[in-house]
Amino acid sequence: MESFSYTVDVGIDVLSKDQLQALLLGSPDIITVFDRNGVILYISPAIEAVTGFAPEELVAQEMLSFVHPYEQRLIRQRFGGLVQAEASKPIQFRFCAKSGKYIWLETVGGNQLTNEALGGVVAYLRDIGERKRMEEQIHLLNHTLEQRVVDRTRELATANEELELQIQDRNTIEAALRENGRLLDLIFTTANIGLAVSDEEGRFVHINPMYCTIVGYESAEQLLGKPYFSLLPLNEEAEARALYGRFITGDDTATLRERTVVRSDGIKLDVLTSAARLVRENGQVFVISALADISERMQAERRLEMALLELKAVYQALPDLYFRLDSEGYYLDYHALSLDDLPAPPEQFLGRHVDKVLPGELADSIMEGMSNARATQGLVSLEYSLASHRRKRFYEARIVPMPAGHSLIVVRDITQRKQREEDLRKALEREKELHTLKSRFIAMVSHEFRTPLTTIRSSAELLARNHQKWTMEKQDQYLRDIGIAVTHMTQMLEEVIYLGKAGSNKITLAPWATDMHELCADIINSIELATDSITADRVIVNIMDIVSNAGNIARMPVVDAKLVRQMLTNLLSNALKYSAVSSFVECDIQYRAENNVEGLPVALILRVSDKGIGMSEEDLKFSLDPFHRGANVGSAPGTGLGLAIVKQSVDLHGGNIEVLSTLDVGTTVTVTIPCTFVS
Repeated sequence: MESFSYTVDVGIDVLSKDQLQALLLGSPDIITVFDRNGVILYISPAIEAVTGFAPEELVAQEMLSFVHPYEQRLIRQRFGGLVQAEASKPIQFRFCAKSGKYIWLETVGGNQLTNEALGGVVAYLRDIGERKRMEEQIHLLNHTLEQRVVDRTRELATANEELELQIQDRNTIEAALRENGRLLDLIFTTANIGLAVSDEEGRFVHINPMYCTIVGYESAEQLLGKPYFSLLPLNEEAEARALYGRFITGDDTATLRERTVVRSDGIKLDVLTSAARLVRENGQVFVISALADISERMQAERRLEMALLELKAVYQALPDLYFRLDSEGYYLDYHALSLDDLPAPPEQFLGRHVDKVLPGELADSIMEGMSNARATQGLVSLEYSLASHRRKRFYEARIVPMPAGHSLIVVRDITQRKQREEDLRKALEREKELHTLKSRFIAMVSHEFRTPLTTIRSSAELLARNHQKWTMEKQDQYLRDIGIAVTHMTQMLEEVIYLGKAGSNKITLAPWATDMHELCADIINSIELATDSITADRVIVNIMDIVSNAGNIARMPVVDAKLVRQMLTNLLSNALKYSAVSSFVECDIQYRAENNVEGLPVALILRVSDKGIGMSEEDLKFSLDPFHRGANVGSAPGTGLGLAIVKQSVDLHGGNIEVLSTLDVGTTVTVTIPCTFVS
């Protein structure tokens, strides 16, 4: 990386005028000479190639007017050090080129005020825009490389895990194959379903104990050699033989059937059968069949069918909306007095899962409610809201468990009840808020008005008793005290009246082009008169001037000057009041820029910062509420209305306010007001 370092205070005084002129003209860097106030006395021709300005356009100009606002303070401090003959280190800052764009420069300077050839502060400037771009590209490339290394490492770790899993699966399969023969025999013997092997004629050649138990025989020997069809009712035997023959030849692949078999004691039994073909190497075909007793299930299904019919009759009599869902959350049926009550047309939700019909969070709540209802076998209630016909409606869902894992969800519209509850809640909150504001207002009036009234009364009494023997100067002092007290009381009353008008929408905007320089000066003067103290020395005002791309015409924001004055007056008064008299308060007037046809900004930004007592995190939450004062304000006078009034004025402009504060460090309030700009 190219470095930038010059020694500017050694050797220059021994150069001749011609040598010095050759040095200034031939240097690839920009050489500048300032007077002790920062005004450019000379600037080398190299400036035009970098900024577009010819040297004569910059001579007699103040350097800070071209520096980006964010670096102006740093440049001002460094330049002040150079004037005091302090050593200079390279610094970087942004310079506004003739095109209106900011470019990055690096500078180092030295004090040559006593040099007869120069007689000023010398600074060397170098264009570092390309270096800045290279640094950004290098940073981006480093980040991309690091990310690729992380991704590749993750991919390798995933591949290793998959390989280990594959090895484990292969070992498991090999172990299972070794045990396969033994397990098959064990499964066949101990299975809790009936298993049998029959030949091509349907004769049993192998039967497990459970098969015998299901069909009512004591041992396999009683069935071996007998045809499978002997267990079926006589009227089904012929059809079963034909199906078996087609299954043996492979013409019929149906393997799962519900049948009726006749036990050895003559009782008919509902069973579920399944079969598989086994073809040996010699071409001989066997059938492996499984048999399960489903008599209880069939009886339960018949009972359930009857219960569902009865339940359906009950559903039809319900006045509320209901849905029946299965255990997995799929809609089975519904009941509604009107299709308008449904979340969607029936064809769009019947047979679909609840998360395909309702919003995600509501669907999850319904599934969780169904699970809880099944677990407790009790009623589960939940409330929710849905947008219906462009309005929000509230519902109560009662979830009841049903047989087979199904759930009945009864839905009732509780919008009116919720509205009544919300109205009651708002009324209670408003009543509490009014009670709180009333208490704060009474406390504020009793506290804040007592001091100025006491001042007025005591000053008036003293004037009445002593005006003949007091000098005019002393009488004027007491009259000023009375005036300040009256002004303070009047201001408090105006603040309360303003809040009342703003709360009832009785204040309208009256925007016009406002000169921020004049406005700030007038505000500071008014604060001094109201407090009888010197304020201007403590307030540092930085105002950015706006020049459009269309020409060198100064622009002013179009705002309600009365409300802006009120904002700045309250912000500056608070900052001065809650900070030490030895500290400074900064007031920055800036603009938020956006690209538009004329290159003008779109918002006015007011920022007031102090290094005062600050606010705690708890007080910061309520800093914009009327009558709220921080716990650390002590005996400092105030009504707690300042920031509340600022917020009201900001809201009227359609802007926003941000308050940042740290206890014992200070407070910064930033107000952004959207507006237009005119000449």
